[in-house]
Amino acid sequence: IIAILAAMLMPALQQARDRAKTASCMTNLKNISNAATFYADQYQVARMPYEMPNYWPTLLSNGKFTGTLEASSDKLCDTYGNPLRGLFCCPAEQRKPQAYQEGFKYSHYGMNWFLTYNHLNPANSNNPARWHCKRPMSNPSKTMQFQDKSTKCDLYADYQDYARTPTDVPYYFRHSGESLNATFLDGHAATLSLNKVPVLSNEAKPNQFHYWRDARRTEWFDR
Repeated sequence: IIAILAAMLMPALQQARDRAKTASCMTNLKNISNAATFYADQYQVARMPYEMPNYWPTLLSNGKFTGTLEASSDKLCDTYGNPLRGLFCCPAEQRKPQAYQEGFKYSHYGMNWFLTYNHLNPANSNNPARWHCKRPMSNPSKTMQFQDKSTKCDLYADYQDYARTPTDVPYYFRHSGESLNATFLDGHAATLSLNKVPVLSNEAKPNQFHYWRDARRTEWFDR
């Protein structure tokens, strides 16, 4: 009887754990979004830049907008750059690739690729795949800023057709294997299912562009 009761309770307990991890992840993303807003206010830009070689988590940490950057010396990441705890660690992500280039590079979260323009580098001004961070978007409530990301990328997120393969989907949709968390440029956050996140390369549905970039703009670069 005890075994039967335990078997009946296990799914409910697992669901409760999953919900707790999703809520904790959402809190992390909201705090990251708030820190990014503070950064933008201080530096008088529409939104914080992605920047290279010091990526956005470093900008937030060095500017004291968040806590100390995840580093292996602080035991917040392992030696391969996989987050173990802290603001940039999603509790629902348990995978730890054993090579830096194959891993998460100090954060389980990424910035929308189409918002990753580095405003300090004039050479990027003509890159059509990046938006100038000093240029406001016309529909911030529909434009994603940060979200759960996959491995092997430099702290950005770009959900392409190939990301729907069985090997990649779990990295993006890590919450109960079917949803991801994201924050938007207006500051709100949402948990979205696999079917509600538009595929980036599907240009046949311009109403979905807002998730990745501003659909009203015909030019992708700042003049």
